[in-house]
Amino acid sequence: MPFIRQGYRLAIARWNDVMKDLPPDLTVEASGMVDPRESPTALTLIATHDVLEWIHSMDDYLKERGTYKGARDAAEVDPELGPYIDGMLGARAAIHHLFTPVVGLARTTGPRYLAVRDRWELIGTTSELRKLHPRWVSDIPKIRNKRQRDAFLSHLAGRAVGNTFQMATHYFWTQMGTPPAEPFVASGPADHPPPIVPFSDDGSDD
Repeated sequence: MPFIRQGYRLAIARWNDVMKDLPPDLTVEASGMVDPRESPTALTLIATHDVLEWIHSMDDYLKERGTYKGARDAAEVDPELGPYIDGMLGARAAIHHLFTPVVGLARTTGPRYLAVRDRWELIGTTSELRKLHPRWVSDIPKIRNKRQRDAFLSHLAGRAVGNTFQMATHYFWTQMGTPPAEPFVASGPADHPPPIVPFSDDGSDD
């Protein structure tokens, strides 16, 4: 079992590395004749496929160890986090069996935060931090498991990939009895803003 968890973590690490090296735009792909090894879209799809395969293995492992106990799918095990797993299994089926790209890159603006006492509040975006951000596609073809496709449409479609991988991580680690203390998926500054020095009630620094 430890090798399955480590395989998943290593796949996430490779995905993080690809995300870290994404360019600010898709200029390199403008000609349409780009080497897949240099294509941000291709590299993102390959890294995502890698993670999805390990998610499939992790899900199979939980079934073999009796975690599901008669439940049809992850959503019946955990109604909050399970649908993300089912949706990712649907995405895996679409890319593995139907060769369908399930992610794309959107050029997004960076978040702007305002420190309000002991937390950050999102107040808008800035064009100065534009970057490519991986998103699940809006739809996938019909696959054998309708519940997985429905879960993809309701919980993944159009959303940031890193955010949903974080949900998968918490699902798996929780089912194995050791929820992670810290996120290890690079889901972006909008999800994990930096720590701040708390502010006092009058708005001044403590």
